[in-house]
Amino acid sequence: MKRSETDLPNSEEWRSVLTVVQGIDIRAIPPTRTHKGFVAYTDGACLNNPGGPAGWSALLWSALDSADGHVRKGAPCIECYGYIPLAPTTTNNRAEIAAVLAALSLAPPALPLTIYSDSEYVIKVAQGEYKMTKNPDLWEIYRKLERSRRETPLFLWVAGHTGHPHNDRADELAGLGAFNGDCTAYEKWRADHR
Repeated sequence: MKRSETDLPNSEEWRSVLTVVQGIDIRAIPPTRTHKGFVAYTDGACLNNPGGPAGWSALLWSALDSADGHVRKGAPCIECYGYIPLAPTTTNNRAEIAAVLAALSLAPPALPLTIYSDSEYVIKVAQGEYKMTKNPDLWEIYRKLERSRRETPLFLWVAGHTGHPHNDRADELAGLGAFNGDCTAYEKWRADHR
């Protein structure tokens, strides 16, 4: 789903999402396999929290290729990630929200969407369990995208850094996003932080 910057509040995070998702064709996942909807894994990373830089990632598969939180090996997947520059407002939570915004922007609104995240904050605010007190600009975008969907997205929590392959891949891409795609710098940082 394409969005213009004039439709919704402006932020570094939303600009990052728009820059990436507008160049992705959801048809990379064969349409004959998508009538059951999509499954997404999302993640955000912030190198200095707050301040950034930060990154986000979203991975999408056909729900037909998913069972109990695991996706069939070799299933067609869309992987994307984005960079959020240094700014006083850049935080891990904002990067996590940006990842969800990317998944919502990519998955057709007429089809169901299940989002796996390791961010309890994002899940509980999205589901209305926590009152939104921070990041109102991004939550406004979330609510507008949510209202455009036929069904409210289903959110499921997955423990981070526990060896779950899809969450680990989302974590890796969010980290790469924080380095603006610089694989060498990202790999050096990972080696220094193990």
